[in-house]
Amino acid sequence: DCPEGADEVGCPGRFYCSGSSSIEWVEPEKLCDNVKDCSNGADECSGCTMGAFTSSDFLISSNIVFVLTLLHGAAVMILNARQGYRCYTNTPSSQTGELDRIVLFQIISYDFVMGLYQILIIASSVIFWVRGKYCNFEAEWRSSIYCAILGILFTFSSHGSLLSIAQISLTRCITCLSNNTIYIKKSVVMMLSLICFVINLGNSIIPIIPLGFAGHCYCDECDYTAKI
Repeated sequence: DCPEGADEVGCPGRFYCSGSSSIEWVEPEKLCDNVKDCSNGADECSGCTMGAFTSSDFLISSNIVFVLTLLHGAAVMILNARQGYRCYTNTPSSQTGELDRIVLFQIISYDFVMGLYQILIIASSVIFWVRGKYCNFEAEWRSSIYCAILGILFTFSSHGSLLSIAQISLTRCITCLSNNTIYIKKSVVMMLSLICFVINLGNSIIPIIPLGFAGHCYCDECDYTAKI
């Protein structure tokens, strides 16, 4: 009733969006319901848990997960870079070894990308920690090109490793079943690797394409109107 709304400030049973001096408020049951009812989104920035390892304050809320992800990502990149160099420089003594080297190098490369993904996630978490509460930037982050790139890296790496393992298993299976009478040509393995690479890359990029038919193949609720 007061012109400045003073009679509606500090009432019990309400969550005020900007502290006790604000007249904008929401019901307590609307807190942390993944819907920003306050104009500034404060109802979703009050100690809410936004995922298994994410809170309203931090992209990675668990210190243990943060440290383990950092160490694992760094170790994966260093070890795979070392192994990749060895794989590239060593000369196999047999045709089977040459075919294995081609596919093994792919697996090493995909695993290196996974390590890079983990390091970039840690870097993003640190950036949000410096800027302020994660919940203030969540919508911006999820619709950004940087988040989309990280999604591509994760899918590309994990699916690529599986495809390469399947490929090397197939070549060895054919060789064993034929009692070493059938030898797969290097050109065939290279062509198969290229096909798998194209399929994997397409599978990684399609989910972020703003096309309804593409999105429905991968998820039930997606916002394709957000600008990337």
